[in-house]
Amino acid sequence: MNKKKIDYSNLIANLLLAGLVIISAAVIVAIPILIIYGLSNILAGWNLIEIRFFDNIFINILYFGGLLFLSYLVGIIFDLLYQLILKVAKVKETKKVMFLSYTVQLLCSVIFYKSFIEPLFTRINISWEGTAILFFCLYLSAFVISDDYKIFSDKKS
Repeated sequence: MNKKKIDYSNLIANLLLAGLVIISAAVIVAIPILIIYGLSNILAGWNLIEIRFFDNIFINILYFGGLLFLSYLVGIIFDLLYQLILKVAKVKETKKVMFLSYTVQLLCSVIFYKSFIEPLFTRINISWEGTAILFFCLYLSAFVISDDYKIFSDKKS
């Protein structure tokens, strides 16, 4: 029989890694739930948002998650329209074009959200400034994740 000796250092490392993953997952799930209550109070103090919470935390998560998902979807739709316009018009993507497109997308997203999405969510009232900040953060995160930064690092543009 081939007996394998147990490597305790690998076993301990794997257990520590598994524990770290479990703790990280719990923190990732719990932080947004806890932050939304505190953050909403701060934003309400600045008159950027007014939220009437449900009594059930799970319903709050679904409700606010739905709002954020639809907001993200609005951003994606306007970004896809931008990409389509670039392809059809055969416009080269430069710094100026990208900056202008992000500005126009931001304005269109805010107006679309205030006109069509916000009336669906009666428990949340976001001011125009708060909506602009929301979409600015969404577009900023999309910019960071995408490869659009390559255009800014390109010396030829």
